[in-house]
Amino acid sequence: MNWQIIVATRILVANVLYPIFWKKLADENEKTKNQFFFFGCCVILSLMLLAGKIIILGRKENLNLVLLFIFFLGIINSAALFANIRATSLSLCKTSIFNIADDVIALLLGYVFMNETSYLNPGIVYGSLLSLSAFLLFYRQKERKLNFILFKWVAVYSLIWGIIIFCFRCFAFSGVPFIEFSLCWYFGSFIGAGIFLMFSRNFKNSFSVNLPSLLKILTVAFFAWLSLLLTYSTLAKAPLVITVPIFLISEMCCGTIIGLLYFKERHMLLFREKFALMLGAIGSIIIAFNF
Repeated sequence: MNWQIIVATRILVANVLYPIFWKKLADENEKTKNQFFFFGCCVILSLMLLAGKIIILGRKENLNLVLLFIFFLGIINSAALFANIRATSLSLCKTSIFNIADDVIALLLGYVFMNETSYLNPGIVYGSLLSLSAFLLFYRQKERKLNFILFKWVAVYSLIWGIIIFCFRCFAFSGVPFIEFSLCWYFGSFIGAGIFLMFSRNFKNSFSVNLPSLLKILTVAFFAWLSLLLTYSTLAKAPLVITVPIFLISEMCCGTIIGLLYFKERHMLLFREKFALMLGAIGSIIIAFNF
């Protein structure tokens, strides 16, 4: 299958379907518990795929240091999702605009460690300055405290996911099988989410969930798991400087439109915030089209 088809499918799953269900889950009160069950469902999906591979092919991969490192990254990923679910609950459209940060971090790492510096040009600098201007406009708002909380969460998960996206490329490029990768990744995330759950206020009631909530979590987990599969498959076939800008534009545009129109977040924005969103969108587009 051509990587273009995989990318198109990934945009539909990761940037349209997943944000809608993820936002609904993020708006619920028991975020830490939902995160724990979310990763648990992802582990089950990976185990089902691994079982199918063993049954059909009759073999399995041995545990090695690379898979242990992926497991460790999964634990760190739970901290990123802990921050992301809180940022999304505050505003999906603002979060989508500034999701550019993790992509830029991944690309900078690609420049430094994967010999892709030839793609660097002034357009990236101009786009970054526009995005920074958008951030400053948000920070000067009357709702500065709320925006500061949101950007704090965005900064946490952007730094973690920027490094992880770069690692994804390294693992995919070096031929680490997705089945083993996803199992170690989600099991590590599941353990990390369990640690967060242990320190939550309602730990004693954390393991009870009703059927409608479980079905909602399973739906989100399926789209997240499928998105990871498509992302991993894309990164195995195409370089970061091609795929990440596409991911950046689709995530920014789709998430912002869904937040503004589907969840009616446009009524929550002041004029300066709308202008800041426009600047952030223009900055993201400039960055993407200059790779």
